[in-house]
Amino acid sequence: MNKNISRYMVLLIAFMFFLTGCGGGSSASGGGPADTVIGGTASKGIIVNGMVKIFALNAGGSKTLLKTAMTNGEGKYEVSIGKYQGPVMAEVSGDYLDEATGLIFTVFEDSPLRAAIAEAKGEVKIAVTPFTELALQMAETVALNMDEIDVANATVSGLFGFDIVATQPRAPEATALDTANVTEKDYTLALAALSQMSTDTGMTVFELLNELNLELEVDGELSWSSIDSFDAALAGFLDTNIHNHTGVNSSAGSWLETAFRTRSKVRLSISGLPAGITLGGIELGLLLPAGVRPIEATIAATGDVTGSLLENFYSPESLTDSGAVNLALINVAGFGAGEFVSIECESSGSTLPVADSFILVDVVAVDEEGSIVPGITIFASVEAVTTN
Repeated sequence: MNKNISRYMVLLIAFMFFLTGCGGGSSASGGGPADTVIGGTASKGIIVNGMVKIFALNAGGSKTLLKTAMTNGEGKYEVSIGKYQGPVMAEVSGDYLDEATGLIFTVFEDSPLRAAIAEAKGEVKIAVTPFTELALQMAETVALNMDEIDVANATVSGLFGFDIVATQPRAPEATALDTANVTEKDYTLALAALSQMSTDTGMTVFELLNELNLELEVDGELSWSSIDSFDAALAGFLDTNIHNHTGVNSSAGSWLETAFRTRSKVRLSISGLPAGITLGGIELGLLLPAGVRPIEATIAATGDVTGSLLENFYSPESLTDSGAVNLALINVAGFGAGEFVSIECESSGSTLPVADSFILVDVVAVDEEGSIVPGITIFASVEAVTTN
Protein backbone atom coordinates (compact mmCIF):
# COMPACT_ATOMS: atom_id res chain seq x y z
CA MET A 1 0.00 0.00 0.00
CA ASN A 2 2.75 2.46 0.91
CA LYS A 3 4.53 1.67 -2.34
CA ASN A 4 1.34 2.46 -4.33
CA ILE A 5 0.88 5.75 -2.47
CA SER A 6 4.48 6.66 -3.14
CA ARG A 7 4.06 5.98 -6.85
CA TYR A 8 0.85 8.07 -6.87
CA MET A 9 2.58 11.01 -5.20
CA VAL A 10 5.49 10.86 -7.69
CA LEU A 11 3.03 10.96 -10.60
CA LEU A 12 1.07 13.84 -9.02
CA ILE A 13 4.21 15.92 -8.42
CA ALA A 14 5.40 15.27 -11.97
CA PHE A 15 2.03 16.39 -13.32
CA MET A 16 2.17 19.58 -11.26
CA PHE A 17 5.62 20.37 -12.64
CA PHE A 18 4.25 19.80 -16.15
CA LEU A 19 1.47 22.33 -15.54
CA THR A 20 3.93 24.85 -14.12
CA GLY A 21 6.11 24.52 -17.19
CA CYS A 22 3.08 25.25 -19.39
CA GLY A 23 2.27 28.45 -17.52
CA GLY A 24 -0.16 26.98 -14.97
CA GLY A 25 -3.49 25.29 -15.52
CA SER A 26 -5.60 27.94 -13.72
CA SER A 27 -4.17 31.07 -15.41
CA ALA A 28 -6.84 33.55 -16.53
CA SER A 29 -5.18 33.78 -19.93
CA GLY A 30 -5.16 30.05 -20.44
CA GLY A 31 -1.82 30.54 -22.16
CA GLY A 32 -3.46 32.39 -25.09
CA PRO A 33 -4.42 35.98 -25.87
CA ALA A 34 -7.12 37.74 -23.87
CA ASP A 35 -10.46 38.40 -25.54
CA THR A 36 -10.74 41.54 -27.64
CA VAL A 37 -13.49 43.80 -26.29
CA ILE A 38 -14.73 46.73 -28.36
CA GLY A 39 -16.83 49.53 -26.93
CA GLY A 40 -17.68 53.10 -27.76
CA THR A 41 -20.37 55.63 -28.57
CA ALA A 42 -22.43 55.93 -31.75
CA SER A 43 -23.59 59.43 -32.53
CA LYS A 44 -25.02 61.50 -35.30
CA GLY A 45 -26.80 62.73 -32.46
CA ILE A 46 -26.76 59.94 -30.03
CA ILE A 47 -28.05 56.73 -31.64
CA VAL A 48 -30.32 55.05 -29.10
CA ASN A 49 -31.09 51.30 -29.23
CA GLY A 50 -29.16 51.08 -32.46
CA MET A 51 -27.75 47.99 -34.15
CA VAL A 52 -23.95 47.61 -33.99
CA LYS A 53 -22.15 45.15 -36.24
CA ILE A 54 -18.45 44.37 -35.81
CA PHE A 55 -16.63 42.96 -38.82
CA ALA A 56 -13.15 41.58 -39.38
CA LEU A 57 -11.56 43.27 -42.38
CA ASN A 58 -9.95 40.78 -44.72
CA ALA A 59 -7.21 41.22 -47.30
CA GLY A 60 -8.71 42.74 -50.42
CA GLY A 61 -11.28 44.77 -48.48
CA SER A 62 -13.92 42.10 -47.84
CA LYS A 63 -15.39 41.73 -44.37
CA THR A 64 -16.57 38.96 -42.06
CA LEU A 65 -19.20 39.52 -39.39
CA LEU A 66 -17.83 38.79 -35.92
CA LYS A 67 -20.50 39.96 -33.48
CA THR A 68 -23.52 42.23 -33.10
CA ALA A 69 -24.66 44.40 -30.20
CA MET A 70 -27.11 47.18 -29.38
CA THR A 71 -26.46 50.71 -28.19
CA ASN A 72 -28.02 51.82 -24.92
CA GLY A 73 -29.85 55.04 -24.08
CA GLU A 74 -26.57 56.99 -24.18
CA GLY A 75 -25.49 55.57 -27.55
CA LYS A 76 -22.89 53.34 -25.89
CA TYR A 77 -22.13 49.77 -26.86
CA GLU A 78 -19.70 47.02 -25.83
CA VAL A 79 -19.06 43.64 -27.39
CA SER A 80 -16.47 40.87 -27.08
CA ILE A 81 -15.17 39.46 -30.36
CA GLY A 82 -13.31 36.59 -28.72
CA LYS A 83 -9.67 35.93 -29.54
CA TYR A 84 -9.72 37.84 -32.84
CA GLN A 85 -7.01 40.47 -33.21
CA GLY A 86 -6.58 42.63 -36.29
CA PRO A 87 -8.36 45.22 -38.43
CA VAL A 88 -12.05 45.73 -37.71
CA MET A 89 -14.96 47.79 -38.95
CA ALA A 90 -17.94 48.86 -36.87
CA GLU A 91 -21.27 49.63 -38.54
CA VAL A 92 -24.15 51.32 -36.72
CA SER A 93 -27.75 51.97 -37.72
CA GLY A 94 -30.75 53.27 -35.77
CA ASP A 95 -32.68 56.34 -34.71
CA TYR A 96 -31.20 59.56 -33.36
CA LEU A 97 -32.33 63.01 -32.28
CA ASP A 98 -31.01 65.54 -34.79
CA GLU A 99 -29.29 68.38 -32.95
CA ALA A 100 -30.21 71.21 -35.32
CA THR A 101 -33.89 70.42 -35.89
CA GLY A 102 -34.93 68.48 -32.79
CA LEU A 103 -36.45 65.80 -35.06
CA ILE A 104 -35.98 62.04 -34.95
CA PHE A 105 -34.04 60.78 -37.99
CA THR A 106 -32.86 57.29 -38.93
CA VAL A 107 -29.55 55.87 -40.06
CA PHE A 108 -30.69 52.90 -42.13
CA GLU A 109 -29.06 49.48 -41.95
CA ASP A 110 -28.22 49.48 -45.67
CA SER A 111 -26.42 52.85 -45.30
CA PRO A 112 -24.86 52.73 -41.84
CA LEU A 113 -22.34 54.93 -40.11
CA ARG A 114 -18.98 53.20 -40.06
CA ALA A 115 -15.62 53.32 -38.33
CA ALA A 116 -12.48 51.24 -38.80
CA ILE A 117 -9.20 50.72 -36.98
CA ALA A 118 -6.08 48.92 -38.17
CA GLU A 119 -5.72 46.68 -35.10
CA ALA A 120 -8.22 45.69 -32.45
CA LYS A 121 -6.53 44.06 -29.49
CA GLY A 122 -7.44 43.90 -25.81
CA GLU A 123 -9.90 46.63 -24.78
CA VAL A 124 -10.55 49.08 -27.61
CA LYS A 125 -12.69 52.22 -27.88
CA ILE A 126 -14.24 52.97 -31.28
CA ALA A 127 -16.56 55.94 -31.69
CA VAL A 128 -18.87 55.63 -34.70
CA THR A 129 -19.83 59.05 -36.10
CA PRO A 130 -20.02 60.99 -39.36
CA PHE A 131 -16.34 61.88 -38.89
CA THR A 132 -15.24 58.23 -38.65
CA GLU A 133 -17.44 57.61 -41.70
CA LEU A 134 -15.57 60.40 -43.51
CA ALA A 135 -12.23 58.79 -42.62
CA LEU A 136 -13.42 55.39 -43.82
CA GLN A 137 -14.57 56.90 -47.12
CA MET A 138 -11.12 58.47 -47.50
CA ALA A 139 -9.45 55.09 -46.92
CA GLU A 140 -11.78 53.36 -49.39
CA THR A 141 -10.77 55.88 -52.06
CA VAL A 142 -7.29 54.30 -52.02
CA ALA A 143 -7.59 50.85 -50.44
CA LEU A 144 -9.30 49.57 -47.31
CA ASN A 145 -6.16 48.24 -45.64
CA MET A 146 -4.39 48.86 -42.34
CA ASP A 147 -2.07 51.59 -43.61
CA GLU A 148 -4.80 53.60 -45.33
CA ILE A 149 -7.13 53.27 -42.33
CA ASP A 150 -4.41 54.71 -40.06
CA VAL A 151 -3.67 57.57 -42.49
CA ALA A 152 -7.32 58.47 -42.95
CA ASN A 153 -8.11 58.40 -39.22
CA ALA A 154 -5.07 60.57 -38.52
CA THR A 155 -5.96 63.03 -41.30
CA VAL A 156 -9.52 63.64 -40.11
CA SER A 157 -8.42 63.70 -36.46
CA GLY A 158 -5.87 66.37 -37.39
CA LEU A 159 -8.54 68.49 -39.03
CA PHE A 160 -10.72 68.57 -35.92
CA GLY A 161 -8.04 68.53 -33.24
CA PHE A 162 -9.24 65.38 -31.47
CA ASP A 163 -8.92 61.63 -32.04
CA ILE A 164 -12.11 60.80 -33.94
CA VAL A 165 -11.95 57.12 -32.95
CA ALA A 166 -10.69 57.09 -29.36
CA THR A 167 -12.54 60.22 -28.19
CA GLN A 168 -16.17 59.53 -27.33
CA PRO A 169 -18.82 62.20 -27.99
CA ARG A 170 -21.49 62.95 -25.41
CA ALA A 171 -25.17 63.71 -25.68
CA PRO A 172 -25.59 67.36 -26.75
CA GLU A 173 -27.06 68.34 -23.40
CA ALA A 174 -25.71 70.52 -20.60
CA THR A 175 -25.88 67.74 -18.01
CA ALA A 176 -23.78 65.42 -20.18
CA LEU A 177 -21.24 68.10 -21.16
CA ASP A 178 -20.77 69.28 -17.57
CA THR A 179 -18.62 66.20 -16.92
CA ALA A 180 -17.05 65.98 -20.39
CA ASN A 181 -13.41 66.76 -21.02
CA VAL A 182 -12.38 69.34 -23.64
CA THR A 183 -12.06 66.94 -26.57
CA GLU A 184 -15.34 65.16 -25.77
CA LYS A 185 -17.07 68.54 -25.71
CA ASP A 186 -15.45 69.63 -28.98
CA TYR A 187 -16.48 66.34 -30.62
CA THR A 188 -20.07 66.82 -29.49
CA LEU A 189 -20.22 70.42 -30.73
CA ALA A 190 -18.58 69.52 -34.05
CA LEU A 191 -21.29 66.92 -34.66
CA ALA A 192 -23.93 69.53 -33.86
CA ALA A 193 -22.28 71.95 -36.32
CA LEU A 194 -22.40 69.26 -39.03
CA SER A 195 -26.10 68.80 -38.33
CA GLN A 196 -26.57 72.57 -38.64
CA MET A 197 -24.60 72.56 -41.93
CA SER A 198 -26.99 69.92 -43.23
CA THR A 199 -29.96 72.10 -42.29
CA ASP A 200 -28.37 75.27 -43.71
CA THR A 201 -27.40 73.71 -47.06
CA GLY A 202 -30.38 71.41 -47.55
CA MET A 203 -27.96 68.49 -48.03
CA THR A 204 -28.07 65.26 -46.07
CA VAL A 205 -25.14 64.53 -43.77
CA PHE A 206 -24.01 61.76 -46.10
CA GLU A 207 -24.09 64.19 -49.06
CA LEU A 208 -21.99 66.64 -47.05
CA LEU A 209 -19.49 63.91 -46.19
CA ASN A 210 -19.19 63.03 -49.86
CA GLU A 211 -18.41 66.67 -50.71
CA LEU A 212 -15.82 66.89 -47.94
CA ASN A 213 -14.22 63.62 -49.05
CA LEU A 214 -13.86 64.91 -52.61
CA GLU A 215 -12.00 67.96 -51.27
CA LEU A 216 -9.75 65.89 -49.02
CA GLU A 217 -8.84 63.60 -51.92
CA VAL A 218 -7.04 66.49 -53.61
CA ASP A 219 -4.52 67.51 -50.93
CA GLY A 220 -5.86 66.45 -47.53
CA GLU A 221 -7.32 69.93 -46.91
CA LEU A 222 -10.78 71.46 -46.95
CA SER A 223 -11.71 74.43 -49.12
CA TRP A 224 -12.31 77.82 -47.55
CA SER A 225 -15.92 77.51 -48.68
CA SER A 226 -16.40 74.40 -46.55
CA ILE A 227 -14.46 75.87 -43.62
CA ASP A 228 -16.55 79.05 -43.69
CA SER A 229 -19.75 76.98 -43.88
CA PHE A 230 -18.68 74.98 -40.82
CA ASP A 231 -17.79 78.18 -38.92
CA ALA A 232 -21.17 79.72 -39.77
CA ALA A 233 -23.03 76.53 -38.83
CA LEU A 234 -21.24 76.24 -35.49
CA ALA A 235 -21.95 79.90 -34.68
CA GLY A 236 -25.56 79.56 -35.79
CA PHE A 237 -26.16 76.47 -33.68
CA LEU A 238 -24.53 77.92 -30.57
CA ASP A 239 -25.85 81.47 -30.86
CA THR A 240 -29.40 81.23 -32.19
CA ASN A 241 -30.68 77.66 -32.55
CA ILE A 242 -33.53 77.01 -30.10
CA HIS A 243 -32.57 73.31 -30.05
CA ASN A 244 -29.16 74.05 -28.56
CA HIS A 245 -29.38 72.45 -25.12
CA THR A 246 -25.62 72.12 -24.61
CA GLY A 247 -25.28 75.11 -22.29
CA VAL A 248 -22.51 76.37 -24.62
CA ASN A 249 -23.17 79.63 -26.45
CA SER A 250 -19.78 80.35 -28.03
CA SER A 251 -16.86 78.46 -29.53
CA ALA A 252 -14.41 81.03 -28.09
CA GLY A 253 -11.44 79.30 -26.52
CA SER A 254 -12.30 76.01 -28.20
CA TRP A 255 -10.15 74.26 -30.78
CA LEU A 256 -13.19 74.43 -33.07
CA GLU A 257 -12.77 78.20 -33.29
CA THR A 258 -9.76 77.61 -35.54
CA ALA A 259 -10.44 74.07 -36.80
CA PHE A 260 -9.17 73.03 -40.25
CA ARG A 261 -6.59 75.81 -40.45
CA THR A 262 -3.15 76.93 -39.34
CA ARG A 263 -2.38 80.48 -38.24
CA SER A 264 0.86 82.27 -38.99
CA LYS A 265 2.34 85.74 -38.73
CA VAL A 266 4.08 87.20 -41.74
CA ARG A 267 6.57 89.98 -41.04
CA LEU A 268 7.78 92.26 -43.84
CA SER A 269 11.18 93.91 -43.50
CA ILE A 270 13.38 96.29 -45.51
CA SER A 271 17.06 95.78 -46.32
CA GLY A 272 19.51 97.39 -48.73
CA LEU A 273 18.54 100.99 -47.89
CA PRO A 274 21.30 103.37 -49.07
CA ALA A 275 23.27 105.10 -46.31
CA GLY A 276 21.82 108.41 -45.21
CA ILE A 277 18.40 107.75 -46.79
CA THR A 278 15.23 107.85 -44.72
CA LEU A 279 12.00 106.54 -46.17
CA GLY A 280 8.76 108.45 -46.00
CA GLY A 281 6.51 105.82 -47.51
CA ILE A 282 6.27 102.49 -49.29
CA GLU A 283 3.71 100.78 -51.50
CA LEU A 284 3.66 97.11 -52.51
CA GLY A 285 1.63 94.05 -53.41
CA LEU A 286 1.98 90.78 -51.49
CA LEU A 287 0.89 87.69 -53.44
CA LEU A 288 -0.30 84.97 -51.05
CA PRO A 289 0.29 81.21 -51.39
CA ALA A 290 -2.67 79.05 -52.42
CA GLY A 291 -5.06 78.44 -49.52
CA VAL A 292 -3.71 81.37 -47.46
CA ARG A 293 -5.71 84.46 -46.56
CA PRO A 294 -5.05 87.38 -44.22
CA ILE A 295 -6.94 88.13 -41.04
CA GLU A 296 -7.49 91.70 -42.11
CA ALA A 297 -7.93 93.17 -38.64
CA THR A 298 -4.38 92.07 -37.76
CA ILE A 299 -2.56 93.98 -40.54
CA ALA A 300 -0.49 96.56 -38.67
CA ALA A 301 2.55 98.80 -38.92
CA THR A 302 5.32 97.51 -36.65
CA GLY A 303 8.88 98.23 -35.61
CA ASP A 304 9.99 101.86 -36.03
CA VAL A 305 6.91 102.76 -38.10
CA THR A 306 4.26 102.04 -35.47
CA GLY A 307 1.69 104.81 -35.69
CA SER A 308 2.09 105.26 -39.44
CA LEU A 309 -0.79 105.73 -41.81
CA LEU A 310 -1.37 102.26 -43.27
CA GLU A 311 -3.92 101.41 -45.91
CA ASN A 312 -4.53 97.88 -47.16
CA PHE A 313 -6.78 96.12 -49.64
CA TYR A 314 -7.27 92.35 -49.84
CA SER A 315 -8.14 90.61 -53.12
CA PRO A 316 -9.35 87.03 -52.45
CA GLU A 317 -7.95 84.07 -54.32
CA SER A 318 -9.84 83.09 -57.47
CA LEU A 319 -9.61 80.24 -59.96
CA THR A 320 -7.12 82.24 -62.02
CA ASP A 321 -5.38 84.59 -59.57
CA SER A 322 -3.56 84.33 -56.26
CA GLY A 323 -4.95 86.13 -53.27
CA ALA A 324 -3.14 89.41 -52.70
CA VAL A 325 -2.75 92.15 -50.11
CA ASN A 326 -1.94 95.62 -51.41
CA LEU A 327 -0.31 97.90 -48.84
CA ALA A 328 0.48 101.62 -48.70
CA LEU A 329 2.32 103.04 -45.69
CA ILE A 330 3.24 106.66 -44.95
CA ASN A 331 5.28 107.90 -41.99
CA VAL A 332 5.94 111.64 -41.76
CA ALA A 333 8.75 111.15 -39.25
CA GLY A 334 10.60 108.87 -41.66
CA PHE A 335 11.83 105.31 -41.13
CA GLY A 336 14.75 103.13 -42.01
CA ALA A 337 15.61 99.47 -42.56
CA GLY A 338 14.02 96.65 -40.56
CA GLU A 339 10.53 95.34 -39.95
CA PHE A 340 7.66 97.62 -40.90
CA VAL A 341 4.47 95.52 -41.27
CA SER A 342 3.06 92.31 -39.81
CA ILE A 343 0.07 90.33 -41.08
CA GLU A 344 -1.58 87.38 -39.39
CA CYS A 345 -2.74 84.80 -41.92
CA GLU A 346 -4.66 81.56 -41.83
CA SER A 347 -3.96 78.59 -44.08
CA SER A 348 -6.39 75.81 -44.88
CA GLY A 349 -4.87 72.60 -43.52
CA SER A 350 -2.05 71.99 -41.07
CA THR A 351 0.99 73.10 -43.07
CA LEU A 352 2.73 76.35 -42.16
CA PRO A 353 3.48 78.37 -45.34
CA VAL A 354 7.14 79.10 -46.02
CA ALA A 355 8.48 82.62 -46.41
CA ASP A 356 9.49 82.11 -50.05
CA SER A 357 5.87 81.38 -50.98
CA PHE A 358 4.92 85.02 -50.29
CA ILE A 359 5.81 87.04 -53.39
CA LEU A 360 6.47 90.80 -53.28
CA VAL A 361 5.44 92.74 -56.40
CA ASP A 362 5.14 96.35 -57.52
CA VAL A 363 7.32 97.66 -54.71
CA VAL A 364 7.74 101.46 -54.70
CA ALA A 365 9.60 103.22 -51.88
CA VAL A 366 9.95 107.01 -51.54
CA ASP A 367 12.03 109.22 -49.31
CA GLU A 368 10.70 112.06 -47.15
CA GLU A 369 10.68 114.36 -50.18
CA GLY A 370 8.58 111.93 -52.22
CA SER A 371 11.45 110.84 -54.50
CA ILE A 372 11.67 107.17 -55.46
CA VAL A 373 14.39 105.23 -53.65
CA PRO A 374 15.77 102.44 -55.87
CA GLY A 375 17.59 99.25 -54.90
CA ILE A 376 15.89 98.33 -51.64
CA THR A 377 14.83 94.76 -50.87
CA ILE A 378 11.64 93.69 -49.10
CA PHE A 379 11.63 90.19 -47.58
CA ALA A 380 9.12 88.14 -45.63
CA SER A 381 9.56 85.93 -42.57
CA VAL A 382 6.91 83.55 -41.20
CA GLU A 383 6.24 82.23 -37.71
CA ALA A 384 3.50 80.04 -36.28
CA VAL A 385 0.77 81.60 -34.14
CA THR A 386 -0.62 79.52 -31.30
CA THR A 387 -4.35 80.10 -30.89
CA ASN A 388 -5.30 77.81 -28.00
